[in-house]
Amino acid sequence: MHNKIYPYAGFWKRVAAALIDGLIVAVPNLIVMVLIMVLLISQVAQGLSLADPAAFARLQLIWLLMFLSTTAIYWLYFACMESGPRQATWGKRALGIKVVGADGNRISFARATGRRFASYISNFSLYFGFYMAGFTQKRQALHDLMADTYVVEKEYQPTEPLPALPFSKGGCITGVLVAVSPFILWFLMMLVAIGLIATGSLQPTARPPQTVQTSNGATTQPNLLTNQVEKE
Repeated sequence: MHNKIYPYAGFWKRVAAALIDGLIVAVPNLIVMVLIMVLLISQVAQGLSLADPAAFARLQLIWLLMFLSTTAIYWLYFACMESGPRQATWGKRALGIKVVGADGNRISFARATGRRFASYISNFSLYFGFYMAGFTQKRQALHDLMADTYVVEKEYQPTEPLPALPFSKGGCITGVLVAVSPFILWFLMMLVAIGLIATGSLQPTARPPQTVQTSNGATTQPNLLTNQVEKE
């Protein structure tokens, strides 16, 4: 029995698949980062000095190597598997979903590559580009729209249509709220901090003045400045 948004994959299925893929790709990424950190530590042990232009250039090269390595791992993992015979990463296969093109068939490696790098735009949009998969008419995320791809249930066949579903206003509003929630939280924290400062709750507590009892029973505050002068 198909779900109400068939043939498209549900939003939470895609989230779960992304989490699984993240854990899988983290393993080779961690290995690469450890190797590069060992290389970096060896450079420091050899007396690496940032004042030396050649040494500074080597350091920048090491960081560039780390960035390119992690990017390549993500790219090859997603592009190779989504353009492969299963049309899905291991995370998507675990959730029973796959990626297809506009004709319902397997996408090419080039299109899978474009889809992968387009996902960075979904990242830079405060992840709103990913949330779009929960409310667009064909349940496409931003990078799906850019690459003209669809994430569907594995039972889907190319001969089946890819219908336009009703636009989910609730999903759109939820996506916007989730995307801006960090800023809302930051704004509320700032208001609380300003309120505490205004009411004096964050001001340092003043110490009560010290008193000294004289021989006739009266109390008086010692003149610290006079005592200091007398000592001098």
